[in-house]
Amino acid sequence: MSSSLVAAATTDRVGMILVMGVTGAGKSYFINKIAEGTVLEGRGLRSKTRKPQIVTAILGDDSGFDTEIAIVDTPGFDDTDRTDEEILTEISRFLAAEYLWEQFDLRGIVYLHRITDPRMQGSAYRYFKMFQSLCGEHAFKNVTLVTTMWDQLKDEAVGYSRDQELRNDFWSMMEDQGSQITTFDGSHEQAESIVLQLLGKPPVTLQLQLELVDYNRQLDHTTAGRPIAASLDNSIASAAREAEELSHQLRYATGSQQTYQRENLMRLRDKAEDDARISKHKRNRLKSRTGVEMKQKVKAEEKVKKSNRMSGKEAISMFASFLGLTVNLVFAILPLVGVM
Repeated sequence: MSSSLVAAATTDRVGMILVMGVTGAGKSYFINKIAEGTVLEGRGLRSKTRKPQIVTAILGDDSGFDTEIAIVDTPGFDDTDRTDEEILTEISRFLAAEYLWEQFDLRGIVYLHRITDPRMQGSAYRYFKMFQSLCGEHAFKNVTLVTTMWDQLKDEAVGYSRDQELRNDFWSMMEDQGSQITTFDGSHEQAESIVLQLLGKPPVTLQLQLELVDYNRQLDHTTAGRPIAASLDNSIASAAREAEELSHQLRYATGSQQTYQRENLMRLRDKAEDDARISKHKRNRLKSRTGVEMKQKVKAEEKVKKSNRMSGKEAISMFASFLGLTVNLVFAILPLVGVM
């Protein structure tokens, strides 16, 4: 049995595990294998997880040697209904609050990737790079990279080939820095084992938490936020150029015979201006100083000051209420025995 895991069970602090990945990677399914029916599962690319959802479980045994832990289902990027900056803002609020909440220890992150995806490309690759930036290299040792949905493969050999490609081309650097790599067979036992291994890790502070809380950075000045900000800046500039060009064409589209052309140009120009406006709104959202705002809110929350005298369950409930999150309190015992 891991001495670090025993320490996690005997501390008065709540060990926390985050479950992350793109929408549809199986995050809610994974958590439901530990504590059945605690979170809603989406279908395809339509996520049911709008905000982080917290599931509590008990780490210990039947003798009373136990402590509460928190497993967090996070919103996935690449969502059909929500933009990346919305989701990053949501996750950053949660991470800043977790870092400031004295009774929590972030022990690790389970990162899920569908083995059914032909290759790591497009939005999946973009999100993975953002995930790395969010963690920081120093935190890779607290990450377990997990392939999911093996049961949906028609040819298992294809899965092994994709798994090897992931390990060699995308995950090797993280593995060199201490990340674990494994497959998830969909069983309760394996989900439990993955979580227990991470609970035995020393607590970790993520790069995004340091940048938001310790360095007081705007979200768009963080390592994770910069790529989204740059993409939005490009979208704003492109839409503005298009609107200007269409306005120029309108000035030369005169005469009654060109009425239809003018109406069409006006529609296109208005759309370009709307696109620029929407992108500017998204861009402004990234200018928030989430860490500073969260410090003020936590300080103003008088009950937080007494949190060190609360049980783990009470602290989790108060934390969820503070952020307006769903928390599912379940009695699921994760055994201390059998983890090396």
